[in-house]
Amino acid sequence: MSYENPGLPDVAVEDLLLYRLGGGFYRTYLATTGLTADERVLEFGCGGGTMSRHILARLGGDGRLTCVDISAFWMEKAMKRLSGDSRATFICGDITTTPLPDDEYDVIFIHIVLHDVPAADRKAIATALASHLAPGGRICIREPINRNHGMPPSEIRALMQAAGLVEVEGTAAASSSILFGHLFSGEFRRP
Repeated sequence: MSYENPGLPDVAVEDLLLYRLGGGFYRTYLATTGLTADERVLEFGCGGGTMSRHILARLGGDGRLTCVDISAFWMEKAMKRLSGDSRATFICGDITTTPLPDDEYDVIFIHIVLHDVPAADRKAIATALASHLAPGGRICIREPINRNHGMPPSEIRALMQAAGLVEVEGTAAASSSILFGHLFSGEFRRP
């Protein structure tokens, strides 16, 4: 079993706990990000579309969401869940090699996914994501910071800084959840 080909327990956790019962977890976080109705959004690692549906709920008719994930299994699930919403587009592929326009997105969400990427690949991913931000655009990130499953805030900050982004003062926050443990969230802006 792997992320790209998940087993039944992984699918059940995502479907029951996150998609069906976890709405408040996502809505509360999104409320802290300042997402506006007309923004162009990229969600890196959209999985089955759980966060995506809450992003779309905050976007108006002029807002757009691009969902990107490496897993065909999860992408298919996201496409089914969000079918019929013309504001969403779906791309299955590696963000470092998938052709996406530079300077395109107002906001990029990285939500509880980067810590699962091999450490050797994280810098290239952060750099690729930063290149897709419009000037003044921002990356909103929330990651677990647990020793056994997560990454330290210092590593997140270093990756974003190496990608040419600046941390937005006052956006760093710590929280916790039953499912993910201790979490760090922050916002990084393209100058």
